[in-house]
Amino acid sequence: MSRKKGESGAKALKNWRQSNGLSQAAAGQRVGVGRVGWIGYESGDKTPPLHRALLIEAETGVRIELFGYGAEVVSLMRTALLRRAA
Repeated sequence: MSRKKGESGAKALKNWRQSNGLSQAAAGQRVGVGRVGWIGYESGDKTPPLHRALLIEAETGVRIELFGYGAEVVSLMRTALLRRAA
């Protein structure tokens, strides 16, 4: 059975939102999207773009890898941040 792209991230987002007692609109507001945008991410129908996935991870702890961003992206981000800090 094939799974929808972003399904693991979607489930994690829904679990986070419900465990924090938030509406979809309130959860979306925390990461700068409206209710409809959040519903797309939470259902797995939409994958957040990288900048939004980073905001989601910062706010919720749901890792960007769960949205299909691979280890290479994470490694490149780490390298860029280390260069900025130097």
